[in-house]
Amino acid sequence: MSSLSGSERDYYVAVFRLHTTEGYVRWKPVPAYEWMRQNFSYSAREMNEFILEFLEQGGEIDKVKETRKEFPAGFHYDIRMEVDNKRVYFETLLSQTNGDPEDGAITIVNMHWE
Repeated sequence: MSSLSGSERDYYVAVFRLHTTEGYVRWKPVPAYEWMRQNFSYSAREMNEFILEFLEQGGEIDKVKETRKEFPAGFHYDIRMEVDNKRVYFETLLSQTNGDPEDGAITIVNMHWE
C-alpha cells in the first residue's frame, strides 16, 4: 500500500470533482450504497461532497495492490475519513483511459466502519 501523490492523485481528485455529472462517481448498490443508507441519512451526492471536501483538503488516498479477479486494474484505492465524527473506510476503483478526467470514472465498491 502506498499513498497516492503527484499527477496520479491530481487525476483521481479531478475525476471526483465531476461527481455531480452522472457516471463519474458511481456507488455499487451492494454493499457500498446499501451500507451508507443504513448508517447515514445522506444521499450519495451529499456523501460525494464530503469525500471531495476531504480530498481537496489534502486527505490521503491509499493505492492498494489487488489480486481479486473482480478488480481487473490491479489496484483499488482506499479513503479513510470521518463522517459525523465516525471513522469510515471507502474502497474505490478508478477507471481511466487516456489521462483525461472526463474519460475516467470512480466506483465506490465498499464502505464500512474503520
